Amino acid sequence: MRFQLLGPLSITDGRDVVVLPPAKPTSLLAALLVRPGEVVPTDRLRRAVWGEEQPATAKAALQSCVLRLRRLFAKYDIEEQAVVAVAGGYRVPADGDTLDLLHFRRLVSDAAGAGENELPLLRTALGLWRGPLLTNVPSEILHRDEVPRLVEERLRALERLCEIQLARGRCREVLVDLWEATRTHPHHEGLAAQLMRALYRVGRQTEALAEYRRVREHLRDELGVDPGAELQSLELAILRGDEPRGPVAGTVRLTAGAVGGAGAAGAGGGRPAPSSGAVVEGPGGAAPVPQERGGAPSGGSVPPGPPVPEGMRPVSAGAPTAEPWPGTGPGARPFAAAPGGAPGAAVGPRAPGACHAGTSDAGALRTSAAGTDGTGAGGAGTGGPESVGAGPVEAAPVGDGPGASGAGASIPGAGGGPGSSRLPRVPGFTGRARETAALVAHLTGGGRGEAGRPGSAAPVAVVSGGPGMGKTALALHAARLVADRFPGGGLLLPLTRADGTPRRADEAAGELLSALPSGTARGRCLVILDDVVHPDQVRGLLDLAGCGAFVVTSRMGLAALVATHGPAVVQLGALPPQESYALLTAVLGAERAAGEPEAVRTLADMCGHVPLALRIVAARLLTRPRLGLADHAAWLGRDLPGRLALPDDPRMSVPQALDGALARLPAPLADAHLRLARLSGPITAPAAATALSLPETHAEELLERLLDTGLLDEERPGVLRMNPLYRAHALRGTARPGGLPRTAGGAAAPARHALPSGAV
Repeated sequence: MRFQLLGPLSITDGRDVVVLPPAKPTSLLAALLVRPGEVVPTDRLRRAVWGEEQPATAKAALQSCVLRLRRLFAKYDIEEQAVVAVAGGYRVPADGDTLDLLHFRRLVSDAAGAGENELPLLRTALGLWRGPLLTNVPSEILHRDEVPRLVEERLRALERLCEIQLARGRCREVLVDLWEATRTHPHHEGLAAQLMRALYRVGRQTEALAEYRRVREHLRDELGVDPGAELQSLELAILRGDEPRGPVAGTVRLTAGAVGGAGAAGAGGGRPAPSSGAVVEGPGGAAPVPQERGGAPSGGSVPPGPPVPEGMRPVSAGAPTAEPWPGTGPGARPFAAAPGGAPGAAVGPRAPGACHAGTSDAGALRTSAAGTDGTGAGGAGTGGPESVGAGPVEAAPVGDGPGASGAGASIPGAGGGPGSSRLPRVPGFTGRARETAALVAHLTGGGRGEAGRPGSAAPVAVVSGGPGMGKTALALHAARLVADRFPGGGLLLPLTRADGTPRRADEAAGELLSALPSGTARGRCLVILDDVVHPDQVRGLLDLAGCGAFVVTSRMGLAALVATHGPAVVQLGALPPQESYALLTAVLGAERAAGEPEAVRTLADMCGHVPLALRIVAARLLTRPRLGLADHAAWLGRDLPGRLALPDDPRMSVPQALDGALARLPAPLADAHLRLARLSGPITAPAAATALSLPETHAEELLERLLDTGLLDEERPGVLRMNPLYRAHALRGTARPGGLPRTAGGAAAPARHALPSGAV
C-alpha cells in the first residue's frame, strides 16, 4: 500500500485509490505524513486536528483518533505502516515506496547528479503531484504551516527543470510550464525571470517586457515593493539587447557543471547558480555559456540572431506538415511534422487525416489531428464540447503567444525538443482528483513502473460520460502526468469524424500504425482513442505492438469492451457543486465572485454543473468585465440552454453538443429521452412506462440504454436522474415548432449512423 500526499490525501494499492474523507483522522494522518518517520509531538498533532482552540478533552480525543486511524489501516491491510506510539508523540514509518512525498524527494535527489538523466528524473518527480495539496484535509494549521513548505519543494524542482531547458535551448518547450507556474505563483520572481528569458529568446521581446510590467504592478499592488535586482537587471538587458537571444540549434548537451547547484528539493536557497566555466556542446562543438545578469545560465552558445517568426518552428522536410489545433488564436503552438529530413521546413497546412510524429530525448508526444475537436480546456473557443475538462479557464496564455488559447498549447513530452509534436495541454486543470488519481495509478501500474515497458500487458482505461463532461480533457491531463513513463510519447486518435459519424476500425488501425514509432528503440507510447462509438472500433487496436497503454474515451459505457478486455473504468458525471463554484471563482477572480456569491451558485446550478456549460459562462463573463453575474444569470434563464454557446466558435455550444449526442442515437432512444424529460425528479421504470406508454419491462430496457449513453445518471439501483441542463435542452427541443424531424410513424428521427459492426 502507498500513501499519496501530493494532492488529495489518499491510499492506493496500485489498482484502486481511496481518497480519505475530510475528517479528524484524515487530519491526523496528514500531520504524521508531512513529517515522515519523525516523532510528531502530541501537542502539534492536537493543534493540527482541532486548531488553536482545543477542547478540554483533546488529549483523550487524540487517543481515540489514533485508534480510528489504526482501524482504517487494518481495513486496508497496512498494519506494517501502523501509527507507532513513542514517548511524547506518534510517528508513521514510511519510505519512498510507501509515501509519494519521499519518492518525490528521492527522485529530485537522484536527479542532482544524474547528468543527462536529470531532466527526465525531474519530470517524473513533478509528475507525482496530483493537484492542490491536501484538499480533503480540514486542518487550517496544516494548510498554513506545512502546505507552503511542500509547495516550495515543488517550485524548486520546477525552477531547476526550467533552468535546464533554458540552458539546452528549449525555450519554446519551457514556455508551457512557465506560463502556468507564473500565473499560479504571481509573486515568484525567479519563475518570472525564466519566462522573460524564454520569451525573449524566441523573438518575443514585447511580451517579455510586458511580463516584467505585470510582475512589477502585481508586487506594487499587493506588497508595495518593486521587483528585485535580478528582474530589474534582466529588463534592462532586454531593452539594451545585452540578453543572449535565440535557442541553440540542434542537440545540446550540458557538461558537468553546465547548470550548477544540486537542485534537490529542500536543499539550499533560491535558484542554483552556474559555475563560470559552464560549457554547452552543440553541433559546432563546445562553447562557454555566457553568464546572464543575475547569475543564471544563459543557455545558449549561439550568438544573437533573428528571432523565429511567430507561429513557425523547425520541422522535418519532406514530411506531412501540421496546422494549429482547431480554435487556437494567433501565436498558438502548431504541431510539428514527422521526422525524416533536414530541419528548417516551415509549418504549413496539413494533409487531412495525417498523423504527425516528432523527436525528442525520450520520444515525442504525437498527435493525430484527423477529426479532432480540440481540448476544450483553455477558455473561449478552445475546442469541442467533448473535450472540455473540469479545470478553470486561465486568463493568462499557456501557448506561445499572448492570445493563445489552451487548445493550442501542448503537454511536454518526456524530454521534449525542437521539432517534437505533442499532445494538447490542458491548462489549470482542477477538480476530478479521485478520477485523475485512479487513471494515473492504472496507467503507471500503480507507481511500480511496469506500464509501458516491453513484456508487460498494455493497460487499458475507459473514460465515459455524457456530452460536455470533460472526458478528453481528463485523458490529456492524465497523459501529461504520466508522460515520462512512455518514452515513445503519446498519440491522440479521434474515432469519430467532425460530422459525428464513426471511423471504421481498419481506417483507424492504418492511421495508428503509421504514427507509431518504428522499432523498439524509442519505447512504447500512450494512445488516447478519443470519442469511441462502439467496442468494435477499438478491439483490434488494443494489441498493436508499440502501444504501452490505452485511454479510451466514449459517451457510451462500452460494457462489451469491459467484458472482453477488463479495463479500468472511470465514469464522469456533473461536477460536485463545490467544484463548480471553485471553478467559476478561479476563472472570474475571487473579488468578483465574492461580490455576488449567490449569483455564482445560481450560474453553476443553471449549468447543471457540466464543465462545458461552466466554461462557456466563464468565457462570456471574462469578455464582459462590467456585466453583473446576477444580470448574466437572468439573461441566460430567458433561453436556457440556447444561450450557452459562444458566437465565435460553434463547437463551444451546449445545444450543439446535445443535439449531436441525440443524433447518434437510434430514433426510439432519442424519442424516449425527450419524453422522459417531462418527468420531474427521480425516474423509475414504472414512471418511465407511463410516460412512454410502454410495458414496464420495455421501459426498463430503454432506461438501461439511456444510462449507458450518459444521458441519465444512476442515483441508486432502480432510480435514475436526468441532469437539469439535459432536461432543459430536451424540453426546449420538444417545445420548438415541429420539434425534431418526425418519421411517418410519428417517432423522432435523428440521424442514424452505421457502426463498424453493422449495428446502430
